[in-house]
Amino acid sequence: TVQRMAALGVAWQSITHVAITHFHADHIGDLVMLIMAWRWGQLPARTTPVTLYGPAGTGQLFERLAVIYGPWMLAPGFPFTIRELASDEIVHLSDTVRLESVPVPHTAESVAYSVRDGSTHLVYTGDTGYTDALGDWATGCDLLLAECSLPDSMAVREHLTPRQAAAVAARANAKRLV
Repeated sequence: TVQRMAALGVAWQSITHVAITHFHADHIGDLVMLIMAWRWGQLPARTTPVTLYGPAGTGQLFERLAVIYGPWMLAPGFPFTIRELASDEIVHLSDTVRLESVPVPHTAESVAYSVRDGSTHLVYTGDTGYTDALGDWATGCDLLLAECSLPDSMAVREHLTPRQAAAVAARANAKRLV
């Protein structure tokens, strides 16, 4: 991910917040390399804080990753903070940007995120199965960025199909579905 962001001209060095939806490898696998790049991949060394947001259990997950990859991941001297969000918590990322999460049906810890900046509202579902509650929670969003893993003919409880993603968007009255 770091190399791809660099190739695309994305300023990975400037990222200050990361939010993870759940603990499957396809959602967290590149975080170790990103943390390593933030820690040692730039001169002068990074001093800007990074906050990683995640569901309950995120702290334990990173403690286990530090056992595997080394204690450098959580060592003092690097401004890296892990925050576990409660489902009703609102986090103010800046004066105008706020982050919220809600549980979704995928794994025990899975959450979707809402990011609001003034009147602009983005909802990212993460991996999820269909639930009316998600559509209700996302009501009025400008952009619904929805996971859609399988065609309708291969529907499973833990992932959205195209029809289910459309149903969430319709229920939310989303202005745009991606």
